[in-house]
Amino acid sequence: MKAVWQRQHVPYASRRALVDEALEIARGTGDQRTIAAVLSEFHRALHGPNAMPEAIAMADELESLAASLADDDIAFQALNLRLLATAALGQWERAQRTATQLAAMAERLRHIEGRRISLSWFVCAAFAQGRFDEAHQLIRELKVLLVNYPAADFEAMMGVLQFVEPWLGGHSALLRTLSERSRSGTTISPVWFAAEAGQLDDVNGLLAALPPTADNNRRFDYLWWNDIVGRTRIALRTGDRALASDLLDMLIPFADGHAQMGAVCFLGTGHFHLGTLHYVLGDFDAAIASYERAIELHQAMQARPWVAFAQAELAVALEARDAPGDVARANELRDASRAVAEELKLGLILETLDRPGGVLPDD
Repeated sequence: MKAVWQRQHVPYASRRALVDEALEIARGTGDQRTIAAVLSEFHRALHGPNAMPEAIAMADELESLAASLADDDIAFQALNLRLLATAALGQWERAQRTATQLAAMAERLRHIEGRRISLSWFVCAAFAQGRFDEAHQLIRELKVLLVNYPAADFEAMMGVLQFVEPWLGGHSALLRTLSERSRSGTTISPVWFAAEAGQLDDVNGLLAALPPTADNNRRFDYLWWNDIVGRTRIALRTGDRALASDLLDMLIPFADGHAQMGAVCFLGTGHFHLGTLHYVLGDFDAAIASYERAIELHQAMQARPWVAFAQAELAVALEARDAPGDVARANELRDASRAVAEELKLGLILETLDRPGGVLPDD
């Protein structure tokens, strides 16, 4: 499908038109395999959060086609698409079940790509839940499985899979190195890493060299959440309220989803990052409501690092608002967050806990 190879080069609207045209032609043939072939490419052409509700329906249709045709490959494509969509939409338990089904099918069929996708998800889930030792063991299994994988693709995938632990760990030196190594690219990541590493003098220049914030909604691709999270963290680190305001309008429609990069990296719930933007803008009531919702969602998925992170940010926001009872509640949240952060060695969260309420990191 033309929209697939154009996904990094043309706007979402153009890719959307191509996908709709391809589906219309496929359905016009009445051939089930042709329809399945087009549906299987949907997530590669349209991977942004705006397309995920539709992806669920397409996964269901693929599942029906697989049953009708008794075709294991189509069944695999249905599970793959459902995993990506349920993860992005925040349907964590359903995503877990889908990954387990995918792993069982891949094992039965000796399907390497199916094993890669399911193993990557289990790594993602382990990191999200703070099971770091298990995550590293799964990565070792993944490396054995992918010994013949193209080197560049393998390194890129490993980088995304393993990013969360050093980020939450607050490893500034490593983040600084990652930033300097990746500055020739066009993603937000090197600017984000520089901001987290305290290289604030570099941030404005690096940011100016990238496409504007609004370009993310023009593309609506696989990197949409990465861009939103990276720029949100930059807004917090630099106190850039204009950037925070632009991001707020973009994030609100997708706040109920997860900041998810495919099936390989969980970067918190949308409400967590919404809370950060409200905090930067000084709307502490809205920040508190968003962080409270984030805590609920993180608790439901047993994501201990992210519960602790949201508790830390909520404590800071409560102190900033300073309404009756806020400080006492903030102290309780700080104690709970610190216990997990110290246990799991989450330096970024410990740094957050040391930030006084109402103060941005660069103040």
